[in-house]
Amino acid sequence: FNVGHTISNLMVGGYLAANVSPKSVLSWGVVVWSLFTLLTPVAAATTWLPALLLVRALMGLGEGVAFPTMQAIMKGWVPVDKRSRSLSLIYSGHQIGSILSLLMSPFIISTLDVSTLFYFYGALGFLWLSVWDPMVSPYPPSSTQAPAPVISNGSSSGGGSPESAAMLSSNSISAYGTISVMKGSSLMSSPSKGETPPAAKMAVSHLRDLPWRLFLSNKCFWALLMAHSTFGIGYNMLIAWLPTYYNQEFKVDLRGSSLLSILPWLMMALGTNASGWCADALINSKLLSTTKTRKLLQMVGNLGPGLCLMYLALAPQRGALFEAVLMLSLSMMTLGMQAGGFASTHTDISTRYASALFGITNAGASLAGSLFVYGVGLILDHTHAWSLIFQLVAICNFVSAIMYFSLATSELQFD
Repeated sequence: FNVGHTISNLMVGGYLAANVSPKSVLSWGVVVWSLFTLLTPVAAATTWLPALLLVRALMGLGEGVAFPTMQAIMKGWVPVDKRSRSLSLIYSGHQIGSILSLLMSPFIISTLDVSTLFYFYGALGFLWLSVWDPMVSPYPPSSTQAPAPVISNGSSSGGGSPESAAMLSSNSISAYGTISVMKGSSLMSSPSKGETPPAAKMAVSHLRDLPWRLFLSNKCFWALLMAHSTFGIGYNMLIAWLPTYYNQEFKVDLRGSSLLSILPWLMMALGTNASGWCADALINSKLLSTTKTRKLLQMVGNLGPGLCLMYLALAPQRGALFEAVLMLSLSMMTLGMQAGGFASTHTDISTRYASALFGITNAGASLAGSLFVYGVGLILDHTHAWSLIFQLVAICNFVSAIMYFSLATSELQFD
């Protein structure tokens, strides 16, 4: 799964979303991952391991386009003053899905069987698509454009921040055109007949035409890559190993560990949404610049999990179940604050390449998370030391906080 997920983030999702309608890319992604979710029990029934591995990789390939295309959709469909909270709401869907899965999956498995679980989740994907697809047009509306500031000699006037001027440096917030969100609406216009759509003008004809050298020489890009990779390490470690931690350390059974795992994900969903609303409030009220807002929320999102996990690793009274649930819940809540930090920065620093940038850093997060999850298994096999695992994740968060604070910006970098 993670192999396909990484490949499609890096090579497919971000690139296609920058050249084709992101709505179409996301729709086809849902079709692919839902289809191969349905086919997972079929492949397992063959008892031929390569078939099962291939199906899981193809499912990951489809799912990997989701977050890069969401960046493009947010950039084109959502006004800039509501973008942080909108991104955060979407990100929190991941945590809400985890909560629902933890609640439903044990019941479905115990009542029916494992195969039914895959059929149920695969069918849900097609059901969601049948509702969402007719509601949204292939291209974003022109109403997402913010009022154009007066620009003189490359800078904004009237007290506007350089970041705001940079984000509005093109005629349109999006590269995809100006067709209404709701089909049939007469309030918004689309390109006239014979006119070259903006997407065609701004499209990158080949993946190799992305400004890789510019990306790799940019300090902000490396700060985002480190922040996203660290997020992937912490998030994937907890989603993969949290029930095992409760079982090994506190002898909690599968059903009990699933229920205990719900609270951290619920707290993360709350933290994720709070982060988006805080970011928009601070930026829109001009209390802080966009860059300072992102850095503030990222510091909370890195230092919070780092301190909580380090406490769990080193505190002598760490054997208490209540204490572990509390620290892990606080860790996940503060981890969610990164939604208004690094996870909203890609759309700040680029109009044209936001989805491609997110695809690259999300591929890094998927790869780092997968390797760390594997590493956790090795550590537990040889040492059974959960304290070492928590310390490693905490150190990654501290390093990420230093890098993001030192190197990141929300000023336009790549257009």
